[in-house]
Amino acid sequence: MYIAKTTLLHNGKIIPIGDEVDLTVQQAESLGELVEKKEQPKQRKQRNKEGDE
Repeated sequence: MYIAKTTLLHNGKIIPIGDEVDLTVQQAESLGELVEKKEQPKQRKQRNKEGDE
């Protein structure tokens, strides 16, 4: 997933600045600085609720 840094036209849809766009690596490389890779949120480990009283 990437974030548009400019308005894009992708698969017939207008993607506004700041919106997410699903691109292949090749598409993103072709667009260069016009998109940036979206950072995936780090998954937090779930705490075991037993004994957490």
